[in-house]
Amino acid sequence: VRNKKGADYLFLCKSAFNIAARRLNPSETFLDLKQLANEVGESESVISEDCIVAYPQNHPHFPMSKFRRVNRRNIEDYTQFLATKTSKVCGLKRITVTKLSE
Repeated sequence: VRNKKGADYLFLCKSAFNIAARRLNPSETFLDLKQLANEVGESESVISEDCIVAYPQNHPHFPMSKFRRVNRRNIEDYTQFLATKTSKVCGLKRITVTKLSE
């Protein structure tokens, strides 16, 4: 995050079953994190307007067979899945998803 100065939002996936999103820039309100949590996870996922934790496995359309375990072999597919879902829900254009350097 330190290298991404100017970022408005931070998305963190601890596993396939736990996704957090936080609004870093309080003046940026384009993304409705509550709506995103409801579409990606479940309605109980909202912590506040600026922070959510979503549990995708509780969403009826989550591809559990494909992402039961997220590891080095499927992390890029999982990231693409989340980016596509987020862009559709929030009306964004997905430009690229890249791997962070280790």
